[in-house]
Amino acid sequence: MSFLANVFLDALIIAKVVPIYKKNDLQSLCNYRPILLLRIFSKVLEKIMQNSLNAYLEKFDILYDYQFGFRKFNSTFLALNKIIDSIYIYLDNHKETIGVYLNF
Repeated sequence: MSFLANVFLDALIIAKVVPIYKKNDLQSLCNYRPILLLRIFSKVLEKIMQNSLNAYLEKFDILYDYQFGFRKFNSTFLALNKIIDSIYIYLDNHKETIGVYLNF
């Protein structure tokens, strides 16, 4: 019903934030990362939405072929493998290569 009505109850949006210690000084806030604990119903709806969105994007071939990470059969390992192969091809042909890597 939430998907049909485009409504998501405000109570389900609320999450508990738990700080998880990473390393070094226990007193420094920079050494903690926040983890959100969601209600189980929110997680179920999120998974349903993710599956629906992924199916839509795949069905209509919307994503760029070299979009890696969250796609089925397109892991970050394959992205790294593709980059290394490209670098070797350029180097074998005595061409210069440069890489710029961004993470959003």
